[in-house]
Amino acid sequence: MATLTVRIDNKLHDEVEQSADFNGLSIADYIRETLSERVQDEQDYKEVVKTIQTTTETVSREEVIKQVFG
Repeated sequence: MATLTVRIDNKLHDEVEQSADFNGLSIADYIRETLSERVQDEQDYKEVVKTIQTTTETVSREEVIKQVFG
């Protein structure tokens, strides 16, 4: 496992610490989880962009709502 050292200002540290406490996590676990979610979001976004660029099929709004909330 790699170790990462990051310098942040005191205000941001306090905010991260409060968020970690609120979520019942250590600061390290909170940062690890947050980074992981961010990276996954970016990967998901890239996949969607790639799909949009390579797909000509369209789906109606009603079909999307049906599939999502169906």
